[in-house]
Amino acid sequence: MTFSNLLKKIFFDEYWVCAIRILENEEIVRLTDDTAIYRYQPVHAGWQHWCADPFLIKYEEKIYLFCEIMRHGHKRASIGCAEIKDGRVGHVRPVISASCQLSYPGIIHHTDGFYLVPESRPSKTLTLWRATSFPTQWEQHAVLLENREIADATPYWDGRSWVLFIYEPDDQSNRRTLYTAPLDLENGTLGSLKKRAVFTEKTGRPAGFPIRIGSHLILPTQLGVRHYGEAIAYREIIINSHTFAERDCGRLSPAYVRVSGYPHILGIHTINRLDNLEVIDIHYRRFAPFRVFHRLFERNSL
Repeated sequence: MTFSNLLKKIFFDEYWVCAIRILENEEIVRLTDDTAIYRYQPVHAGWQHWCADPFLIKYEEKIYLFCEIMRHGHKRASIGCAEIKDGRVGHVRPVISASCQLSYPGIIHHTDGFYLVPESRPSKTLTLWRATSFPTQWEQHAVLLENREIADATPYWDGRSWVLFIYEPDDQSNRRTLYTAPLDLENGTLGSLKKRAVFTEKTGRPAGFPIRIGSHLILPTQLGVRHYGEAIAYREIIINSHTFAERDCGRLSPAYVRVSGYPHILGIHTINRLDNLEVIDIHYRRFAPFRVFHRLFERNSL
C-alpha cells in the first residue's frame, strides 16, 4: 500500500448514498447520459447509516423508495424503505433483515400483492419475499435458487408475465453470464434458466429496472472494467423466447453527476425511474479527520 493510499484509508471515509431528482418533461423520453451535468439531491439515511441500490414503486398514489441500508461499522446490510413526497425522500428505515447481506431490492407489485427479490449472494441462495403489510412487514415466500451466487436479479414484466434477469459471476473463469427465467410469483417458483449473454469483463450486470422509451427497451448495466462503479452503460435489448440481441446506446459516468454536499464522487452503479422521478446511488469520499476515533466508538457500541 502506498503512503497516499494509507492516508486515504486513515483520514477519508468511503460510502454509498442514494440521490434523487425530478425529471423535466423532455427528460422523461430520453436517457441520462454523458452529454450534460445532472443534479440530484441526496437521500439522508441518518448519520449512522449509508444507503445504495435505490428502487421505486407506487401504491395508492404514494411512491416509495426501497434501498440497501447499512449502519457504519457493520458488515451486513438490510433493505430499507421511505416514502417520497413532492420529490423529497422521508426517513429511511430498515424493513427486511436476514442472517446475511441483503442488497439490490428488485421490488414487484403484482395483482395479489408486493414481492421483492433482494440480492443475498453470500448465502448462495436467491429468495423471494412477500409483503404481509406493505411497506414495512415482509416474510420469506420461497427460495428460488440454491447453491448459486446470483448478483442483482432484476424482475421485468414482458407484457404477459414476469421474467427475471439473473447475473452469475464466475470468479474462477472470469466469465459472467446473464440468464433469464420465468418467475411465478404466486407459487414462488422459477422456471428454467436460459443463457442470454456471456461477458469476459466486468460488464453486463444489471443496474436497475429496464427503461421503456418509445418502442425501445433499455437495460441499465454496470460498467466496472477499470474500477467498481465506473459507470452505468445502457444496452438496448430485443428479447423473446428465441431471441436476445443487445447494443450499447449510451452511458452515465460519475463525472457528469452532481449531488449536493458530495463533491468527491467515485462511482455510480444503480439507476431507476418512476413517473417523473429518477434515483441513483453514488460512491463518495469524504475527509474525516476523526475517522479512527469514530471507528473505535462504533465498535464499542456494537
